[in-house]
Amino acid sequence: MIKPIVPVSNVTVLDGPKVIKVASGTTSDDYESLVKFVVVSRTAKVLVQLVEAGSADIKYKVLGSADDQDYITLCTDITLNNGESTYEVFSDPWMFFDVQCKSASGGTGVVSVKVVRGG
Repeated sequence: MIKPIVPVSNVTVLDGPKVIKVASGTTSDDYESLVKFVVVSRTAKVLVQLVEAGSADIKYKVLGSADDQDYITLCTDITLNNGESTYEVFSDPWMFFDVQCKSASGGTGVVSVKVVRGG
């Protein structure tokens, strides 16, 4: 197993052919990290599934980084309506991912995220 070069805190390391990470939380008016994770093998595809399980629309974005310092936006300001679900698939060689969510129009949304790493 290859270890990350930079120290990583508060993240989940995904290693192996298929590992699932599940997180859920409520949204506020500003973007906040819902789940941050590391993919050790840079050749894997990563699927991020989001489900809005509350009563308010949410917006989400996914950030990627090679070093956990400088993140770029992989997808941004995508609205997920009340009760809907969606997914994003990433096959670029990002090692660090950060899934962030916020309320789309004020109020509190409830969102869950499932992360699957494929070989």
